[in-house]
Amino acid sequence: MKTLTEQYILKSRTGVYQDTSENRRKHRVGQHYGEPKKDETNAETPNGVVLPKRGQNITIKMGKGVVTIKNTTEYSSNGKDIYVVTASKDGKPLETISTAVPKTIDTFIEKYGSGSKEISSDISDLKSKVATAKNKWMEIYKKSPYGSVKAQEAFMKYEKLKKQLEQVEKTEQEKDFEAFAEKFEKNYRRDPNRTVPTKSSEIRELARKEWEKMKS
Repeated sequence: MKTLTEQYILKSRTGVYQDTSENRRKHRVGQHYGEPKKDETNAETPNGVVLPKRGQNITIKMGKGVVTIKNTTEYSSNGKDIYVVTASKDGKPLETISTAVPKTIDTFIEKYGSGSKEISSDISDLKSKVATAKNKWMEIYKKSPYGSVKAQEAFMKYEKLKKQLEQVEKTEQEKDFEAFAEKFEKNYRRDPNRTVPTKSSEIRELARKEWEKMKS
């Protein structure tokens, strides 16, 4: 925390040009001057996401979408960097926020970074298609003799969609686990009371057991 003296010096070095005759003559009324001194190290969110330095940006690829974090050239009222965070899918933006609070960025990433919102929608659509295909197959089967070409075609379409759904669900479950395991290992290594294990493979096994408990 800055002392009162440091805060006073900071304010004296930064601010907005006031409406005075000199500033009007120099056409700088309302313009900002100076900027707070920033640390050279990158800031991090509570979940361990390393944030970009001023003027830079990073892209996090997760699930079916990406989250881009851009460090603007602006500061918040308390001298914190302001970030513009955008979630997009297939090049199309889904949502954009502007914040100086790292925790807010974590919440945003949890909402969009895993692609959970969009993936849930995709799985829901696929489930609907599977149900429709199954109903159509049953209707044709009841009306047509066993082994008819139409019934076989309807059944094959249903089976194909069902396998697609199973594969998508399995893939997304594994992606969810990967995100969980990464966060689990970070928190585990930060725990001052931890003893063993220390290898990533062993910590991953612990994460898998914890994951299975959560899902059971």
